[in-house]
Amino acid sequence: MFELVRMSVLLRAAILATALLPAARFARAAPEEMVLVQRVIDTRYEQATQSYQSLLKSTLRRMHTVAPNETMQSITNSLYSIGPKSGPKSYQALQDSIVAWNNLKSPDNLRVGQRLLLPDLAPKKSFEELPGNPLYSQPKVSASPSLADVSSGKAFNYSYGAFTSLPEVTDVYRKAASFVIQWRWIPASQAEMELAATAADAPTLSIQSGRVTVQFADMPHAAGMEEIATDVAFVKSLLARKQPLHETVVYVLDDSWPTQTAFTAARDFFLTAEKTVSQRFALGGAEWPQTMLSATAQTNFPFTSRGVTAHAAQVDQSLTPLTSLTDKVKIVYVPLFSEQTWSKEFLHELLRLAFTARGKGDGLESGAEPAPDVITTARKLADQIAGNLPSTLVDDVAHTDHSVIASVLLFAQLYARATGVPFFVSMSWTVPKYRFAIGPEPDTFGVPLAAVGNNVGFDVMRNKVLLAMRAREYPGDVVAIMNAHFDGTVACSSKWVVPMNEIVYGFVYDGFPANGGCGTSFSTPRVAWLLALRQGFDLTVTETNQANWFINYRKFLLQLQDSAATGFQRYWLSPKRLFDAI
Repeated sequence: MFELVRMSVLLRAAILATALLPAARFARAAPEEMVLVQRVIDTRYEQATQSYQSLLKSTLRRMHTVAPNETMQSITNSLYSIGPKSGPKSYQALQDSIVAWNNLKSPDNLRVGQRLLLPDLAPKKSFEELPGNPLYSQPKVSASPSLADVSSGKAFNYSYGAFTSLPEVTDVYRKAASFVIQWRWIPASQAEMELAATAADAPTLSIQSGRVTVQFADMPHAAGMEEIATDVAFVKSLLARKQPLHETVVYVLDDSWPTQTAFTAARDFFLTAEKTVSQRFALGGAEWPQTMLSATAQTNFPFTSRGVTAHAAQVDQSLTPLTSLTDKVKIVYVPLFSEQTWSKEFLHELLRLAFTARGKGDGLESGAEPAPDVITTARKLADQIAGNLPSTLVDDVAHTDHSVIASVLLFAQLYARATGVPFFVSMSWTVPKYRFAIGPEPDTFGVPLAAVGNNVGFDVMRNKVLLAMRAREYPGDVVAIMNAHFDGTVACSSKWVVPMNEIVYGFVYDGFPANGGCGTSFSTPRVAWLLALRQGFDLTVTETNQANWFINYRKFLLQLQDSAATGFQRYWLSPKRLFDAI
């Protein structure tokens, strides 16, 4: 945190120091990766003084060239609808900030052609709401210049850290809405500084897209007898005696669709599930390519031609002893990359739906269809991100996009809320190095499970390995999974080390498939499957109880840990304990 704060101070100093540099420094090529940030701002600046002051501290800036006859007052009135009369409280603070940023002797000291740094604000709310308009709960939209224009320097100046084109604000059917949602592509370092600079002010900015490095790994291990055979026999006898009340879903977020059957199953599931989600939250019609919907649509498996076994294929094999017992737990594979045929189109629709949901803001629950500009913006953002996804998967370590992971978690959340059945997401990979944290939705109505990785002896809590580090008592919104033998002996696995009086929402389970291999990549989906099957025996959850569901579910998870056991056997997931009283 100290380093981020220091960087923020340096950015402010750099902006002030470069305010009077010659124009030749403009339009420089992007030196680093871009990230998409989202910021929801309250444009009632006269009333929302605290949030307004936070916005004036922001590193998000624009550049404005002074035209003939322009004054400070005419500029602020034109761009922000803020002036001494229209916004007396907000005008003075705005003027003071502009004077300081540009090292002006006075607000009257403007020259024609002068470039000014200005805050990236939306215009102040100028209309009163009329009763009965359901779209007021959806924020207006302020879309960023395209990723290509920002990256190339056409719409962004890297010397000043400021946009050189004026972002438009669209307000179709809702001019009187109080909030504006800003989508902005900015350099990753500036996003870091922005988060640090506004950390004390409960910032409204969040990271929505950016490069993420994920690591898949399994360790060599001699093939042998399946160690979970006893657990499989127990579950088989349970299912012979009693069947789950309903179906549950485990999303396996991995490198690929492991088989043609898995591709078809995932496509068909999302076709049906998206209708359910869209009807419940009024997200508009789906936009799947018609050729993808054909019964003859095929994916491909390019990595096999390179002599590489897909990680998801290994996961699929490790699940076979369990998935062969019942079809009440639906396994849905979602690729992190766009290498396979149809994966780019598949992820594009997932991204588009997620951005539409985020774009509706508080209007998600209103029952009103998304405003046209919300749909248009979501489509454009999905175009830019899907077009920038890595098209070739590399073994073990690979790059994907933050938004793919976040969109899967959001979709799972929305579908769970629409059906009343909590979700389970298996993530058999780690993010060993990261710039921005990725987390589940607030009040998650489901269980994200994260592998701790296979770096033997490595403490994922001390080294802050995502996403498993989130299994600590706070925030405690992820379940971490280790690999071990039945006796609790850790093998092929990283670990967590915490004091005995601290809580970890995590389990240890067998990750030794009979066909060989060893790792948390196999423990994680197995635990997800077992927890999902157990959930199938419970009644669906009413909407009034969904918000606090995970709080109560965590108590259930702790009861599954054996407090009387020592070492990592304390965290061993026992199916007998899991299905007790079923």
